[in-house]
Amino acid sequence: MGGMEKRITESMETKMAAVHTRLDDVHEQAKKQGDTLASLEARVLQLETGGVSSTTATGTASTSGFNTRRRAIVLGGYDRDTPREALLAELSSQVAKLQLDFDPSTMFATGIRRGTAIVPMHPKEGENEKDTNERFAKVLRQIQGGWKPCLFWAAWSKTQEQRQRSAYAGKVKRLLLTLDKEAQVECEWSCGTVWLGGTRVASATTAGPLAKETHAAKFGWLDMQKIAEKLGKERKEIEGPWGDLEAQLR
Repeated sequence: MGGMEKRITESMETKMAAVHTRLDDVHEQAKKQGDTLASLEARVLQLETGGVSSTTATGTASTSGFNTRRRAIVLGGYDRDTPREALLAELSSQVAKLQLDFDPSTMFATGIRRGTAIVPMHPKEGENEKDTNERFAKVLRQIQGGWKPCLFWAAWSKTQEQRQRSAYAGKVKRLLLTLDKEAQVECEWSCGTVWLGGTRVASATTAGPLAKETHAAKFGWLDMQKIAEKLGKERKEIEGPWGDLEAQLR
């Protein structure tokens, strides 16, 4: 009986040791995944805020003293549900095929399934800001027009502030065309400025009129009184639709 109990005890101890080993492996994998996610989030944050260094999977590439205005390009053209690994593999293949002048290992996607990838504009050894901008401008030209047919598109990335400006102009334009589908609307997306019939009625960057009727929006100003006059509307007809659109800005 004693021998059987000993064997049972040893068997249980062996199984428990295996369980603990497995738990340690799971914890280690979870830690690695967490570190990877944190690294990706840090890289995206640095791109959004214009940080001076970019952490990659293989280390940290310092860009201290290199403050390029265009910090990244975006490559896309694939289904938004494409697995990240498949997307990056396909893009790497295209980079090699077109002989694009950047390191494909620096590309990353911010989710498990995406249709686009981000390429940080890391300078080469001895390269200044102008050289890097010109090199990536050439990459965009190669993709956009130099090779036909081409499987993907490329564009300069926008900073968070630039996206907010263009989004603001877009919401104002939608407001005006909702109020009058024949309205003559002009937009300068980079400044978030909108003209109605040649009159500036909203902007995310330029100073607005001092009139009481001017509405201070989340990312700029909106001259509701001028819009009402130009479109022959009452102010309350503008406030309701604009409130809904402004709530969508973030």
